[in-house]
Amino acid sequence: MCHRKGLKKDITAVVNNEVVFLRQGTTIEKLLADREIKNRESVWVNENQILPAEYSTFVLQEGDEVKYL
Repeated sequence: MCHRKGLKKDITAVVNNEVVFLRQGTTIEKLLADREIKNRESVWVNENQILPAEYSTFVLQEGDEVKYL
């Protein structure tokens, strides 16, 4: 396998009880957009509620558990 400097790797997270692979650097905003989620009341990461103002800057990490309503 060839690794090139600057390429982003995949991480594993659990999103609404489903194991998913995400690109390293994925924000909550990107995750929701990729899943075509437009109306959400709240997003929780590792049992901590994330404010909507943080969605564009909150970067998901390996093993995070994300829940959205």
